[in-house]
Amino acid sequence: MELYAVREVLESTAAGLAARNASEMEIVALRDMLEREGEILTDAGKLADHNRRFHEAIYYCSHNRYILKMLEYIQTGMMLLRPAGRTGKERRETALAEHTAIVNAIAKRDATEAEAAIRHHVRQAQQARIKMMLQNN
Repeated sequence: MELYAVREVLESTAAGLAARNASEMEIVALRDMLEREGEILTDAGKLADHNRRFHEAIYYCSHNRYILKMLEYIQTGMMLLRPAGRTGKERRETALAEHTAIVNAIAKRDATEAEAAIRHHVRQAQQARIKMMLQNN
């Protein structure tokens, strides 16, 4: 829970900065990643790796090396947990919709909306992980 609390704060900051700083090419790359995500929804292993790379792309779009380093550290901690990409079909589809909302906000250069969208996404991911952990016990 501590990882998710810190992740929410740092990722929302990164998304807000990405809305301000991302280049047009970076936004195109994020949109390409959304398309790819839609193509691999049924492959949990590929999706988990793609999800990590998608979030990293947002970190890079922030153009802030300190946020990047802190989030890389958080991501290492997240990888020690069971892969989140191995959730049910419904969560994979809602995560894609959440990712789309994040990218749309970044593309509109709306920092407030980007921050809110990623906060919502991280909270939903946390709830899905808790549900998964309870089902496996």
